[in-house]
Amino acid sequence: MSSLFQVLKDLVGWFFGVCFIVLSLGLFFNGSIVGGIASLLFGFGITPLRSKLMLPSKVSFAVLACLFLISCGAVAKVGSETETEKSTAQSGAEVVQNTENVLQTESVVTQAEVEEPETVSEKTDFEETEQRETESKQEQEPKPPVDLPEEQAEKEEVDAELQVHFIDVGQGDATLVISGEHAMLIDAGDDSKGTKVQLYLKNQGVEKLDYLVLTHTDADHIGGADVIVSKFDIANVFIGDFPKDNTVYRDLMQALKTNGLTYSMPKAGNTYALGDAFFTTVAPNREYDNANNSSIGLLLQNGENGFLFTGDAEEEAEQDILTAGFDIDCDVLKAGHHGSRTSNSKALLSAATPAYAVISCEANNSYGHPHAEVLNNLRAMNVQVFRTDEQGSVVAVSDGKQITWNCAPSESWIPGEPTGSMQEDSDEENNVTEGNVTEENVADENDEEEQETDSGQASDLSAGGNYAVNDRNGKIHIVGECTATGTGDKAMINPVYFATYEEAEAYSIQIKPDMDKRRCGNCYK
Repeated sequence: MSSLFQVLKDLVGWFFGVCFIVLSLGLFFNGSIVGGIASLLFGFGITPLRSKLMLPSKVSFAVLACLFLISCGAVAKVGSETETEKSTAQSGAEVVQNTENVLQTESVVTQAEVEEPETVSEKTDFEETEQRETESKQEQEPKPPVDLPEEQAEKEEVDAELQVHFIDVGQGDATLVISGEHAMLIDAGDDSKGTKVQLYLKNQGVEKLDYLVLTHTDADHIGGADVIVSKFDIANVFIGDFPKDNTVYRDLMQALKTNGLTYSMPKAGNTYALGDAFFTTVAPNREYDNANNSSIGLLLQNGENGFLFTGDAEEEAEQDILTAGFDIDCDVLKAGHHGSRTSNSKALLSAATPAYAVISCEANNSYGHPHAEVLNNLRAMNVQVFRTDEQGSVVAVSDGKQITWNCAPSESWIPGEPTGSMQEDSDEENNVTEGNVTEENVADENDEEEQETDSGQASDLSAGGNYAVNDRNGKIHIVGECTATGTGDKAMINPVYFATYEEAEAYSIQIKPDMDKRRCGNCYK
């Protein structure tokens, strides 16, 4: 019986001894050297090895009691320190969270302070348009230029196909550019061509536009844009910075607002990606006092092939492009201002050195586009010319090295200006001559907001009267006073007759609202 009790006693001694020896390791690890030694000795002392000690029994028990107390004290101290560290960490986390909440609250307060209540005041339609335009510019700045790889920026070789569609929109501009699944529309024709441009894009499989670039605010460039804005998803809208106070411009601004779009004016020198192609804005390089010179100019690059677009920029703005140092070397030039002599200067042509030129204009237009000087300069440089007035929509396809076309170049070289026996009368009627540009003609070209008159209405009104209005330029004639109202070769093509001068003047204003001299110089001498 005594032997069984001794065995149980030894087992208990070994169990607690080992526990305190392990505990000593934990105390050592937590930096409690004294506690660790005490726990180690106590664990060793309560094992059956205690009998090996050279101390008397009573002394050994006193020593073990001290070691036990020291061990327990060390364990309690370590536990207290650990709890304190946990509490400190939790408090720190709460401080961080509170700091974040405070910062968030301050941000909300700051935002609330910045937002000012909207004021309401009576404004004219044009003032409201200007306010919307300013807000639009503040809301969206042009996206920063794309950082293209150096080799791509240096006209790297690409295998991707680029399509450039010069859409026939009569006397106006509209060009569709497609690179893979990406598309850009440059201008949209006048307000009678919006649906035509929309259907053209649909037929080409275009469902959204990466860019809508309206080079400037003349009606024959932005008139159809309200339809495009309403029918397509558009990522970026660029508009030449020259607002106008007219219905066409206001319609465009309203369409942008209705569809939640804002627009911006890209800076000259910015580069933007379009699929595997890219384009760089080269104009305008400063502010101008007319819409034409404010045109956005861009150089589209696909591999080794370049396409240059200058809108209606005139010689002054063209020279600024060259002065700014842009490399405008290209294969295809979209002739500026529909082939007008006010654009397409020899300096620009020499710098661009195009192999091809595309002229977008209407047959028998009242501006005489394209002008003879421009055609002669292109011909002298062996530039092959395509014309929408003769060939309809013209399509160029680039593979990065070569360009193919959907039709052969024009071989007529016929200017839009009148020649021969019609020239004398044309100086007065259409303000266009083959060798000179009158002040009124230049104003007509710069404005280019002439309203197209329905031919059916003209025939209904041409039954006869005392006054005749030239349906092309709005000039008022007295019937029988000059050859323009006769039946000879100098007669007007589409005269519209009225019984009174007031009626004739009202119709003339409808056709040409900004014209200074409405009366024919020969009739009213």
